[in-house]
Amino acid sequence: MKKLFRVSGMHCASCETLINEEVKALPGVVDVSTDAKKGTSKVTTDNTVSDDSIISAIKTAGYDATLESEEETSLVKPAVKQKAEVSKSKIESAKEELVTIQVGGMHCTSCAGIISKNLEKLPGVSHAQVSYASEKARVTFDPTQVTEQAIVEQVKKAGYHAEIAASADPEAERARRQDEIQSYWRKFLLGVVLSSPMLYFMLMGFFTFLPGRAFLFPWAGILSLILATPVQFYLGAGFYKGMWSSLRMKTFNMDSLIAIGTSAAFIYSLVIFVVYAFTNRSLIGLGGEMIPDLYFETAAFLITFVLLGKWLESKAKGETSDAVRKLMDLQAKTARVLRDGKTIDIPIGEVVLGDIVVVRPGEKVPVDGVIVSGNSAVDESMLTGESIPVEKREG
Repeated sequence: MKKLFRVSGMHCASCETLINEEVKALPGVVDVSTDAKKGTSKVTTDNTVSDDSIISAIKTAGYDATLESEEETSLVKPAVKQKAEVSKSKIESAKEELVTIQVGGMHCTSCAGIISKNLEKLPGVSHAQVSYASEKARVTFDPTQVTEQAIVEQVKKAGYHAEIAASADPEAERARRQDEIQSYWRKFLLGVVLSSPMLYFMLMGFFTFLPGRAFLFPWAGILSLILATPVQFYLGAGFYKGMWSSLRMKTFNMDSLIAIGTSAAFIYSLVIFVVYAFTNRSLIGLGGEMIPDLYFETAAFLITFVLLGKWLESKAKGETSDAVRKLMDLQAKTARVLRDGKTIDIPIGEVVLGDIVVVRPGEKVPVDGVIVSGNSAVDESMLTGESIPVEKREG
């Protein structure tokens, strides 16, 4: 018996694996095929396992499921149907194109998931693969249904910067990345300056011998409020923007976690401070003590240290991108191909399967292929690190 379940909440291939493993563990399940993109899970059983057991297994994996259809296992009709589907797929794939989008403003892998999910909602987009590390999105689409510019606008609608990678200025992209790194560094330094006094206030609660305690301790509450406010709403503004973008996509990401956690500490402390001020008619602690149960420093410290992590991450990504860019610079930009009896130079992106590429002594090999004529020694040090050229011959 083949059964089709409608599954909600899947985002990627990892979701498919989790569901497959849980369902396959059930006695009576012969085969499981889950598709995160379509939101379905096809289960083949020997009729000894109930629908509720399968749904329960999917829920155990962390997803919701409902039975959509079921059919008796057949050998003839499904084969015909499958052949028709493959044929249709070939027709559709012949019309599809691939575009690479340069994406900016992502904070974590959840952002990549949000963008991918948002892009695949567009009519005509069959697949969207977004890489947080390289900050690029590879989108397969039908040009008769959606344009490249519409894809770019969809990414911007999700709250991120986007432009077609082919038209992106490498120098401008490098400058943008450096600005991002410097921005995180400046925000971190400002966070340290504003948070350090609150650290001292916290230490005064443990060590009574610290200088200035008698004077500063009663004022610690109001001063912490003043210092924590710009940290929360200026330095932490990026986290609120990231949370809003994810909420628009009906999901949560790391920004949501930070924004909710720090807001809870800040708002709770603000309420306690206001209640204390109205109850005691004083903005400072009475009896030489600090206003109790305030956690402004918790929110400020968390935002500051996350900004440090953001700076380290952006710096590492920048260095990696520069290394990859230098490696790519070693690649040939053009290829000399033989077409219609003539030798012409074309960009390597225009080389197609079956072309005969002419490589002269001392030139870089522009594309992968099999040698059909001639022999020479090739420098493979870029790939292997071996400095001695390797002999190559036909085949």
